[in-house]
Order: sequence, then C-alpha cells, then structure tokens
Amino acid sequence: EQGFEVDDSSLTQCISTLRKALKDPTKSPEYVKTVPKRGYQMIATVEKYVDMPLAITATEHAEDLTSVPEHHYQDSALVTAPQSAVEVELSNIQQPQQPISTEPVQQKSSAKVTGSRSLLSIIALILALLIPLASYFAPAKASDNFIPLFSVKGVQVVTPNNNPIMNDWQSLISTCITSYLDNHQQESKPVKVIATRGQN
Repeated sequence: EQGFEVDDSSLTQCISTLRKALKDPTKSPEYVKTVPKRGYQMIATVEKYVDMPLAITATEHAEDLTSVPEHHYQDSALVTAPQSAVEVELSNIQQPQQPISTEPVQQKSSAKVTGSRSLLSIIALILALLIPLASYFAPAKASDNFIPLFSVKGVQVVTPNNNPIMNDWQSLISTCITSYLDNHQQESKPVKVIATRGQN
C-alpha cells in the first residue's frame, strides 16, 4: 500500500474540519462515513471534470503527467493511520452536470466582515465603560416611596408610603431633632430623617 501515515488525532481533526466545511452531519453523512474499527470512508459521488481550458492541449497534459513520479498519484486517495483508514470509492464516476468554476475567491467580503467586527468590538467596549460611569455620576433622584411630613431647622422629616400619618408624634420628633442638632454642632447636620411607626 502506498500513502502516508498520520496519527489518529490529526486524522480525526482533518475529517472533522472536512465535515464542517461540507456541512456533513455525522448521523446521516453524505460525504464521509465513519467505519467502526477501520477509520473513515468517502461515500460521495465523484464526477469527472471534462471541460479543460483551450490553452492546454492533450500532448501538454500528457507531458505533465509523465513528469510526475508514479508514486505521487497512485493510491493518493488512501490515507492510513494506526487503526484508521480513508478509502475513496471511484466506481460511481459520472459526467459533470455543471462545470466547476476555477475563479479565485474574492477576499474583499472577508475584509469588510473583519472591519465591521472590529468596529463593533470597539463600540461595545466603549459602551461597557460608559454605562457604569454614567450611572455612578448621574444625580440621585428622590424616591417616591416617602411622604414629606414637616421640616425642623432645615432637616426634612419623611415617612414611608405604607405608614399611617404621624401628626400626633410631630412635637416629639421635632424635640429629638432639635436636641440632636444642638448636641452635635461640630458634625454635619442630617439631610433628612425617616420616621416610622416602630415595631410594636
């Protein structure tokens, strides 16, 4: 047998890449079939390409084939590895239905995709940095969960929405706030006091 040997992992990786490129599922393959304890078998139909460019004559083509050593093209479809083999069945050769295009693939679309991806990445990075900063520096808005009751020496007294109105406690709360402000003059005064009805 002629061919060359590769290790199992390299062959498996190549077959996996080939299957992805051909979009060939492993459960119902159309191109490459896994043969248990043997390797892989190519099951695709192979078509012979007949249309040759007019610039190449039959004698030139024959000369090209004779210049290649025989061992390069015999059994070139067989790749063997330890406990793995790739076999190509060429018995189903048919005439081509459509000629295969040999034009080079344009790489402009790939460059556009790469450029737009990098632009999107930069925009995403800028947004990821600006959104937390904007929320940090944004002014805090007053909560709608509190009802303002009254003010003592510039300190606003509020109560939660779910508390009953505490007008009976206004004099006691005012006395407490005034006492606190008189005893803590060196400290900054509170912005607001939240009065609740307590636990009992």
